[in-house]
Amino acid sequence: MSTIPIIAEVLVKEPSIITIWVLFGSIALIGFGLCCYWRWWPAPGFLIVAMLLGLALFDEFSSVGLLTSGESPSYVAQFYVAVACAVLLPVIGAMINFSRTHHP
Repeated sequence: MSTIPIIAEVLVKEPSIITIWVLFGSIALIGFGLCCYWRWWPAPGFLIVAMLLGLALFDEFSSVGLLTSGESPSYVAQFYVAVACAVLLPVIGAMINFSRTHHP
């Protein structure tokens, strides 16, 4: 049995890079906007949502060995960057808001 058809079949079921960026990019931008310009305290919620969603999607494609197969290094790198943006941008927005409101 060849593993290439299995990997190709699994890749078809994975969300596209555009879907990943729309999902995590919207979390990042909405989180940054809310945490920077409204209140700083929603940042942990955005952090938890982004991490749980990232772990759920990561678990789906890591279980079949795609991360070690070398079939799609660009896909994995894009996934990591998108999750990092979704985690970091709301936190950065919260830090900006917190420092702006708590220091005269």
